[in-house]
Amino acid sequence: MKPKYLLFALCLAFAPLTALAADNDLSIPDGGFYANDASVLVGQTVKLYGTVNNLGTVDTEATAVCKAGASLVNMKSLSARSGGASEEVWFTWTPVSPGTYTLSLNVALDGSIVDPNLSDNYAEVQIFVDNDNDDDGIGDTVDPDDDNDGVPDTEDDYPLDPTKSQDSDGDGQDDSVDSDDDNDGLFDWEDTAQGSSPTKYDTDGDGVNDKDDAFPTDPNRTDVDIANPIEAETPAGQVLGIQDLTEDEKTSDVGRATSDELDENGRVLGVATGTDEIYDEHTTSTVALESKSMYNIGDEAQKLDAEVLGWLSWPNWLWLLAILTGIGAFIFFLIWRKRKKEDDKDKEDKKPEKKIKV
Repeated sequence: MKPKYLLFALCLAFAPLTALAADNDLSIPDGGFYANDASVLVGQTVKLYGTVNNLGTVDTEATAVCKAGASLVNMKSLSARSGGASEEVWFTWTPVSPGTYTLSLNVALDGSIVDPNLSDNYAEVQIFVDNDNDDDGIGDTVDPDDDNDGVPDTEDDYPLDPTKSQDSDGDGQDDSVDSDDDNDGLFDWEDTAQGSSPTKYDTDGDGVNDKDDAFPTDPNRTDVDIANPIEAETPAGQVLGIQDLTEDEKTSDVGRATSDELDENGRVLGVATGTDEIYDEHTTSTVALESKSMYNIGDEAQKLDAEVLGWLSWPNWLWLLAILTGIGAFIFFLIWRKRKKEDDKDKEDKKPEKKIKV
């Protein structure tokens, strides 16, 4: 083929491509829209950058529109020269709530200008926004202690509240200020004193709360064994129940037991002093030397003890108050007595002297 014909054929082959080249064709290339950080915190400003190429044959003006979801972030005008020149645009965005957001960039031409390829005028990027409850610069999703109270979130009943960390009974009060952490009716110090847990309603798990459980750490027992009278052959010196005494015996001035030992059943053993009956000061019960009937110390004896010696069980603070009151009354009496003597003396001095007639 002659060279002139070959040149003519090539011109015919490329003529359609030249004819199809658009006057206005703007494009966002792959990776042409991105953020300076793909994971940010609420209230932290993000910068978004966009690149726009002009693939058309004429210089073109357009508007770059940035959105977060359906919400407008901002829009900017741009001018791009023809011949594949690039134009840079950027935006700032400050999220106000956590979540995953889709940020988009769309290049829009003037309504009178037609862009034959709109599919490359749009690009988007995903950004994750995290909360930072304690403002330590670490997002809550990766922060092991969201409220920065020193208690890990996995052990914190209130992971977002630095003033509270544990509420064992769910009453809204932190255990650090709650006087009864497990709401079992016992103060925490009472639980500790009896060996039960101050944070467990039922320490031994037997279905009875610690307050009503006579054995709060023993799952096999809950009630106190009630002593009942029993008939048995007994050796001398066993204690008789108070219910077996007559009224005269209850108030009589009988001998005293010289021993306060207990046998395996909790009975007090006394030692005779020559009488048939011995009054034991520890049990308010009578010791019979030759008795054939024996009783455990019963409820009646315990009630009598409570009536006679109940005032001795006052708490320390009540004893202290009584003593201080007595001391105060005594001091007041001394001051009153001194002043009375001074007043009497003043009255005596003010009396006119009687003149003696000669």
